Parts: sequence; C-alpha cells; structure tokens
Amino acid sequence: MNFYNILCLLTTILMTKGINYTLCQSCDEKWKNFQTGMASFDIEIAKDTLLTKSGYITDNAEPFTSVFKLNEKYNKNINDLFLKSEKLLHGTQKILDDYFGKYTNQPKPNTTNIKEFLDASTECIPRVIRCPYESLNIKCDPSEKYRSFDGSCNNLGKPYQGAAFTHYSRIDDFVTFYDDNIREIRKSITGENLISPRIITNEILLKTHNTKQCSKEIPNMGWLLFGQVITHDIAGSINNVHEKTERTNDPPIRCCTQDYKNILPSSKMHSSCLPFSIPNNDQYHEKTYMGCHNYIRTKTTLSNNCQLEPAQQVTRVSHYPDLSVIYGSSEVKSEKLRTGEHGKLLTSDGDLLPKRNKCTGGKCYYSGDFRALQVPPLGFLHLIFVRLHNIIAENLKNHKPMWSDEKIFQEARRLNIAIYENIIYMEYLPILLGENIKIDTVYNSSTDGSTSNDFNTGAFRQLHWFTPKAIELYKNGCNITHIRRKTNNKKYIFFVDGVLSIPYGKMIFDPTDYFQDNLEALQRTITEQPINMAKIEEEIANKLFNQTDLLSVDIQRGRDHGLAPYWKYRELCGFKPIKSFEDLSPLISEDDVYHLTKMYKSPYDIDLYVGGGLEQKNCDDIIGPTMKCLTKLQFERFKNGDRFFYTNNNLSHSLPKNLIEAIKKVTFSSVLCSTTNMAFISKNSFLVPSPTNEMLPCSKINIPDFIDELTK
Repeated sequence: MNFYNILCLLTTILMTKGINYTLCQSCDEKWKNFQTGMASFDIEIAKDTLLTKSGYITDNAEPFTSVFKLNEKYNKNINDLFLKSEKLLHGTQKILDDYFGKYTNQPKPNTTNIKEFLDASTECIPRVIRCPYESLNIKCDPSEKYRSFDGSCNNLGKPYQGAAFTHYSRIDDFVTFYDDNIREIRKSITGENLISPRIITNEILLKTHNTKQCSKEIPNMGWLLFGQVITHDIAGSINNVHEKTERTNDPPIRCCTQDYKNILPSSKMHSSCLPFSIPNNDQYHEKTYMGCHNYIRTKTTLSNNCQLEPAQQVTRVSHYPDLSVIYGSSEVKSEKLRTGEHGKLLTSDGDLLPKRNKCTGGKCYYSGDFRALQVPPLGFLHLIFVRLHNIIAENLKNHKPMWSDEKIFQEARRLNIAIYENIIYMEYLPILLGENIKIDTVYNSSTDGSTSNDFNTGAFRQLHWFTPKAIELYKNGCNITHIRRKTNNKKYIFFVDGVLSIPYGKMIFDPTDYFQDNLEALQRTITEQPINMAKIEEEIANKLFNQTDLLSVDIQRGRDHGLAPYWKYRELCGFKPIKSFEDLSPLISEDDVYHLTKMYKSPYDIDLYVGGGLEQKNCDDIIGPTMKCLTKLQFERFKNGDRFFYTNNNLSHSLPKNLIEAIKKVTFSSVLCSTTNMAFISKNSFLVPSPTNEMLPCSKINIPDFIDELTK
C-alpha cells in the first residue's frame, strides 16, 4: 500500500466520524477530471487549424496530422499513438492540477509524491486508453535468430522496449524535472524562468576550453563522426527544429516573428513552441537583429508500461546499436535498400551509396537514416559499412551457394552489426572513457537496453564541443579540383593551399558534390584531421542549419526533455553532493564557477549539459566524471540488455565462440583497408597518425583472413 492509498484510508476513517477532511480523490472524480483534460486537447487542435490558415504552421508540418508508419507488421499508423499520447498527457495534467491545486492538506508535491499519486491513479483510467500498444498485438518468436529492424521483440517479456517510435528511457525511472510535473520546462528553484540558453552559450561555453591535451595522441574526425553514427543509430527524436519547408526558408512551425526579432505572442504560438530569446547586445546577432531563436518541442509518446507518467520523448529509430543507419528501422525501409539478389545492399556507380533518380537540394544519395549525408565524411562512414556488408555477402555466397538471398542478407547483416559493436566497445569507447568496458556479457532480460534520455540528450551531446570549424579535404599533395556550391544563384569556392577547407555551415545537408568527387580526400579527412581540442568554435554556435545555435539548442532540448539539473546526476552517480556554488570549485575552474553564479540563481538550477561539460578533466580526457558516468552506464545497458549483442554466447541464436573471437580481432583500420583503396593506415585509425600511432601498409593487415574466418 503506497502513501496515497494510506491517505485515502484515513479519509474514509475521518468521514465515518463526521469529519469532512478530504485527503484523496475518488476514482470517479479522477476519471471525470481526466476526461476534461482530454477534451482540452481538442481545443488545441482547433487552434492549430487557425494557426495554419494564418501561416504560423506550414501545411506540410501539422504536428498532429502528419503520418508516421510503424513497422510493416504492425500495419498501423503511429500518428494515432501520438494523438492518444497527447490526450493522455492532457488528462494526466488535469488530475494532477486539480488535486495539488484544490486540496490544501496533501503533502507538498515532489517527485516521490507525484509518482505515488500517479501510481494510485492509474487504475482509475480505463486500460484501453492508457495501453494503446496492446492493440498492436505484436507476437514475438523466441526462436527467431535475427534481430528485428525496428528493435521490437528484443526483450521477449517487454516486446516494445527499445523499439522504434517508443520513448527514451530514464537512468532513474521516474527522474523528470518539469515545472508542472508533466511537461512544462523547469524553472529556477526561486520560481523564476531559467536564463536564455543563448546567454549561457555566449558568456560561458564559447569562453571555455574543451580538455587538457598532454599526449600527442589526438582523436581524429573519423572518431568524432563515428560517434555521430552511433547517435543516429540509437536515437532519432521527432521534431522540426532543423527542418525547412521546400517552398520557403521558414521553419514548419514558426515561434518567432517573421523577421526573427521577437518571440510570438502566445495567442499566435503553437503549443509545441519553445523559442528562446537572443539578447540585444549579442556580439554575433547585433548585425542580424535577431532577437528570437526558433525551437520546436520533441514529440512525446505513451508509456510502454501502461502507467500514467510525465511526458516521455519519442525516437523514430530502434534504440540498440544495430546499424539501423545502414539497414533502416523498418522492414519497409530495409526492402528499399536491398538489391534482392545474393543478399546485397544497393549501391550506385563507383560503388557509392544508392542514388535517387531525382536530386533535390543536393540530396542525391541515401542510406538507412535520412541524416546519412549531413556532412560528407559522415556519408563516407555509412558507405564503408554498406561495402563491408556486400563483401561479407559475396563471401557467404561463395561459401554457401545454396543459401537464399534472404539468408545471405540476414547473416551478412548479423556479422556486420557484430563488427560494428566490436569497434564501438574495443576502440571507440576506450578513447571516450579513458578505460575499457568488459566486452563479454551474459544477457539480462531485467536490464533496460533502450536509449536513455539522460545520455542521448545530455551526456553524448557534449561531443558537439569538439567539432572543428571546417572539414578539411586532402588529396595526396595535389590540388583538389575547386568545388562550387550554388546557393541563391551565388558560387562559393573554399580553397587553401592544396587543402579544401569547408566551413560546417556551408555543407550541412548539401554535401553531394563533396561526397561523390572526393572520396579519396574524405578517406584522409577522417584519419588525419584532428578534432577540436581547444575552445568551442563559434561556427557551431552561429552558422549551422541557417544560423542555428547548436549549443543553445542542446541546452534547450535538455529542458524540453525534462532532464534533471546537473546536481541530480552527480547524486545518481554517487559523487559528492553539490549544495552551494562553493562546492563546484574543485570540479569546475574558478572562472567558470564565477560565470555560473552570474547565469544561475542557484547551483540547483545548473543544466546537465553546462555543468557536466564544464567539469575539469584529467590529461587527454574527452569528458568529465559526470558525463563519463552516464556514458559508461548507458553502454553497459546497451550490452547487457541487448539479447542479440554479439558476445552473448548462452542463447540459441548466439554466434559460435570461434566466430566471436575472430570478430574481436577486427579493427576499424582493417575495415577501412578492406572497403577502400587506401594503401596505408594508422595502427589506431581513430587517432591522428603520430610517432606512437605509426602508419602501416594495408597489406600487413590480414584483410582476407578475417573476412574468410567470418564467413566459414
């Protein structure tokens, strides 16, 4: 019996003695309030229609009418789930508001109170309303050898856990920080609004240093962008923050005035708007006269466990590191990426990524994830895993000529994913964490292997700080052909002494020319260009996605997603509590602590992205202790909570032990050598070549042997 059941029992006792002292609501009262809350959502829909007619919402971006389809086997529109989710949240908000606003004798609301109240209220709401996933009636086959494309049925007891179009998990199941306990972004503990993210970016983030560089071993762009591959593989929040309409340069939902000088009044603003202000004295925007930065909130979805809960953000991709960026997160998407012969994936002329029949806005090539060519080197990383799949498929066809296209495809996919997982844990993470994670595991069905909001929206986002100002293309000492990019009928050429230096903001989502004509140069970019180890580049704060401030958006997204403040994660990680700004001084530099006191009313207000990012690091550490703790915990969960993780050797579908040992010998360098025409590669191709990371001829890396071993 929880706290609120006890209160209700006390209510009954008091009322039998003639004392009218209400400590709890009846189920009938809760259900009535819940229905009132759901009805309020219909009013918002009516407002959306008016905003669309007035041009504040474009007709191709209405958030509650756009249709997203689930895995083909579900045969159901996920749009229906979004609608039900919004209604459920409105209903939940109403019963919370009514209880904590109406009754004066209940305890002061906090996370524990709210959870107990919602738990006690859950059974008052009909199951058909709070459990829409059950209507999908998904059936799992325990003997299935291959993982699903959308991540469903990974956990047989919880088939939706980790599936595409389900919500992110939380490191602590109920730790969300919303001002209204449901979805409104948190405020300062003083009750005031938190300061604009743009001011924090200008006054703190752009003035701090990333890390202390002590050794000569520096991570390269291949390492940084491999992290982006992982991010896109495990997370794909649904919103329209960076998307533009094809007909205009306006965002799909406009939260600022058309000249971007001011935030729209609430009467003209869509409910998913969460813009933030740009100060008048902003050094960059004082010439653009921008006073408002558009931000559209991430879509939310229903709880997978039929409980009443605060808002949980949805991801469109499977949660597991399963190369969904290559194969897609649905059977329908996967079919469009396959040749239908010999288990191979589609490629285009020159053994490049498949190419669309018609190119729009330079977007000619595609892969399993729409962000594949966000920048050209990222597309290159997609390409090498497509090529690796086809190499494995060709070997399987030669070794197993009787196997069908489907059999070869699934086996090649399984091995490709295993190699990818091995690279993550054996090469990528040791650089990020400064330590190794034990790779061998035994699957634990009680471990939630889905992507946590805290990691994806908080800890992993700090890697944006290491983005260089520009992508540098090299070409073996020869001048690269000048590349022209048409924008608004103007031609731009970026060229410096044999190295093409292209600012990030000039190539985002328009990389086709750079990709198709300079593959050899991209190979050198990912292995030789170092990440930015010094101050954060202003390019990242001012010029991405048509003047999007990526750093400020990261802060705002954390608030949007209800992330706990920095101090709470320190507590969850078992670190010394933070009770005053003075407690920060050993963790964060004195200058940064001083600026934090100017940005935040209390140390309890500090955003995870800011506080965790500013923590002082040991020599050559990429991230500080708190971000490291959250990252390590997430990858432990990915490994232990994934039934198909490649080192699991105690299940019917597990890989043979000799094959697991062969995969452990595969490195990122050997993958690059086997999928490109590179003649030399550094021993650790996630680090810039150096005296301690020597260049080796690809002929010395036993390329044919590892492929043959994998396909025996």
